[in-house]
Amino acid sequence: MQHVDSVLDLCCGTGGFLIEAMAQMTEKAQGLRMLSEGERANLVDKIRDEMLYGVDAGKDPPIARIARINMYLHGDGGSHMYFADALDKRVPVEEGLDPELRAEREELQRLLVRDRRRFAVTLTNPPFAKRYSAAEPDGREVLHQYDLSWYTASDGSRKRRTSLKSNVMFLERYYDLLEPEGSLCTIIDESVLNTQSDKEVRRFILERFFVRAVISLPQDAFIESGSNVKTSILFLTKKRTPSPDQPDTFYASVENIGYDGKKPT
Repeated sequence: MQHVDSVLDLCCGTGGFLIEAMAQMTEKAQGLRMLSEGERANLVDKIRDEMLYGVDAGKDPPIARIARINMYLHGDGGSHMYFADALDKRVPVEEGLDPELRAEREELQRLLVRDRRRFAVTLTNPPFAKRYSAAEPDGREVLHQYDLSWYTASDGSRKRRTSLKSNVMFLERYYDLLEPEGSLCTIIDESVLNTQSDKEVRRFILERFFVRAVISLPQDAFIESGSNVKTSILFLTKKRTPSPDQPDTFYASVENIGYDGKKPT
């Protein structure tokens, strides 16, 4: 059996990235002419049944369930789509969940916490505006699980941040869930890459990942979804051990995004 990468999106929305990954992986599997027809069919089944995972916290509407239906309609057989706050490393099973959601959450907890499942590829477009704040009990509970919640003060002491952007926290979360030498492709708020306040985040990235590519997107890339945050595509590879070593990095700037970028009225 050929090696097959496992793919994870912790902000999967309706499953768009995972559907595209499934399509490309299926096309490659079907093109492996060194395999018999039956072997190719088994490989496609393995991709669709075992290799694609998504999580989303949206509950109005229930995005994870929409993603599950969408994946199924595109040929997915595993339906590994889960409703959860993916940034909570405990993957808690809260009281009051209906039996179906409870069973799904327990499965996700078993997968990520007990079995420590790790993934070869992560694809994601995390929310830009969401923050976790220490002023809120639930937010503090999650925030304090992260190394990135610490910073070095001007007197040299280590202190906790009072809040942290979720797209920054996702960098650490994906680092935890990637296999060594696994790949992360994410959309990132460009301020993370160039502001003084996020210098320790950049240090975290450079120590834990090889930075393969940074592709700057136009200011209006996400204007149709109501956001004018300047963003980049960041492509990273997880290091086996933290180090300052970095390869040459590909940099590019996108000028044409395929539509006029007008703000919706």
